[in-house]
Parts: sequence; C-alpha cells; structure tokens
Amino acid sequence: MKNIPTIFKRNYSKTYAVLNEINPVCQWVFDGEGIPYRKFQGMATLILDNVCYKRCILKPGTPIPNDFYPAELDPRSGKFYGWLPISFY
Repeated sequence: MKNIPTIFKRNYSKTYAVLNEINPVCQWVFDGEGIPYRKFQGMATLILDNVCYKRCILKPGTPIPNDFYPAELDPRSGKFYGWLPISFY
C-alpha cells in the first residue's frame, strides 16, 4: 500500500525534522478541497460508509474472502492488499 504523505515537507537527510513548508502533494488540504484524515502511527484501519475495516494482505494463492474490500495488487510480489470489516461483538 502507498504511504500517506505528510502535509509539511520533512528533512530526510539528517533529522527527519518537519519543515515549515507545505508539501505540494498536500496543497489540496490548505485549499479546502477535501477532508484530511489523521493517521495514528501503527493503526492500519479504514472507515468507509460507517464501517471500520482492518488492513489485510493476501499472499498469492490465498482465497479471497467474500467481505474483502480490495485496494491494490503488487505485481512484483503478487500480494493483494485490501481491507476486511472489523467485528466489535
């Protein structure tokens, strides 16, 4: 799965410090063109239509569950990335 970009640029060469410059990929946030989401470190979840999903990685040859919500297929490894609904009961 693709990484979620940060809204500010970072100094990756030394300290990974956050800079006071807008990341051009995230300009839409500052332009008010959508809803930004906060990602907490370590939480691989998706909330879609009031349903909470956990990330699921299927290896090649693994049967795809009926309630699997696909995200992307990695052509190099053959792994299928997607989401499975979480049951809280």
